[in-house]
Amino acid sequence: MTEDQFRPGDVVRLHSGGPTMTVSSIGVDYDPSLVNCEWFAGEQIKHGSFKPPMLELIRRPD
Repeated sequence: MTEDQFRPGDVVRLHSGGPTMTVSSIGVDYDPSLVNCEWFAGEQIKHGSFKPPMLELIRRPD
């Protein structure tokens, strides 16, 4: 899946495993291809940016 195939609201996971994450936006100033994600670790919300090849789509909102 390429960066233009992920959309905000998509639920994704790293190919290597880990928690499910929600795509919050696409791109940052220094790299417009990064997929920005949010997830919960316990009660804390975490954020991270990932290259599209690192992610797999779990589900897309209807």
